[in-house]
Amino acid sequence: MKTERWVVRAAYGIFYDVGIFNINVFPRFNPPFYDLAYYANSGTNTIQNILDQPSNAIVEPNMIAPNFRDAYMQQWNVDLQYEIKPYWMVDLAYVGSKGTHLADVINPNQANPITGVTPYPQFSSILYVESDADSTYNALQFRSERRVAEGLTFLVAYTFSKSIDDMSSVLGGSVGSGLPQNSFDLAGDRGLSDFNAKNRLVVSSVYDLPLGRKWITEPGWRKRLLGNWQAAGILTAQSGSPFTVNLAASQSGSAIAAFGNPSRPDVISNPYQPGPVMANPNPACHATISQGGLAADVVDQPGSWFNTCAFVQPPGTEFGDEGRNAMIGPGFNNLDFSMYKNILLHKETNRLQLRGEVFNLFNHPNFDLPNHVFGDPTFGEVLSANEYGNKPPRQIQLGVKYIF
Repeated sequence: MKTERWVVRAAYGIFYDVGIFNINVFPRFNPPFYDLAYYANSGTNTIQNILDQPSNAIVEPNMIAPNFRDAYMQQWNVDLQYEIKPYWMVDLAYVGSKGTHLADVINPNQANPITGVTPYPQFSSILYVESDADSTYNALQFRSERRVAEGLTFLVAYTFSKSIDDMSSVLGGSVGSGLPQNSFDLAGDRGLSDFNAKNRLVVSSVYDLPLGRKWITEPGWRKRLLGNWQAAGILTAQSGSPFTVNLAASQSGSAIAAFGNPSRPDVISNPYQPGPVMANPNPACHATISQGGLAADVVDQPGSWFNTCAFVQPPGTEFGDEGRNAMIGPGFNNLDFSMYKNILLHKETNRLQLRGEVFNLFNHPNFDLPNHVFGDPTFGEVLSANEYGNKPPRQIQLGVKYIF
């Protein structure tokens, strides 16, 4: 049957990056332009006297690979749209992308985990920027939109996606190190992207309230008071971000201060399974916290986000077998709500709008990532919410807007 309600779209493109302009600052930190020294603490030094002793010079070269290439992204999508009825449509799309020659950082002077010998003993860690990382992204996106009809408009958007890469950013971030655990095996760090969100739902709506539009037909002060009211809301629900459990100290001397420690522990059981972990050599992990031990009684709670007894220190200087970004942090849930009153002035094109807006209407706490440093006293606990200012508690805002 012939119809004009279906629309099919598809696209493909290649886009290049100019990331070299952001990382070419690193060689400026090489001698003789920049000196780095450290003062070892004997255990008795204080901030007042630690600088009285001779310093130890650190030669930490910073280099960019001579064959560094500009990164590029390939992006593609196929979109299928259908009009259910006038002013109401649904949309289903597949969206994908692939990043090639993305910038990454390694330490080519990383010590051998077996022998402990570094390739260039005259240097400490070497910061080496190259373009060997890559990424993939695949998403199924659903959208339903109803345009203004009978005073109501709404938009529902849901995304089911997965983003994988070797390294999400040159300088790392709050979820882990900017270095691979094994600088001679970048592919061994391939895992979920730092910004991956498996599920994301956004529902928004604006409704022209019928108080004075339908219920009061006669002109007068009641119609002026109850007419021209609008309510709006935005609901956002998103899966948690991935993160990596790190050791407190580097296993192979690969840590660079600005990039954090990339060493990881071994995983001996499911971190999201509460209860004793008999495979852990620590006897305290053979009983739960309520029984006087260390194993978690519950998980997915601020005081115990995962079972810390599922992790153990790797033997010697070996690399841990935990995968990069193998853990998932707290999700994000938020509802914003607003009410508007439009007051028409002497000209129809001019109006005054009184606005009342509430952000995070239910004051829902959106937690930050738990402490993921193995061995810390608060390891596995969620210690904050809104640490970076992007998950605020309830906020109320009143305003007046003149529209002309």
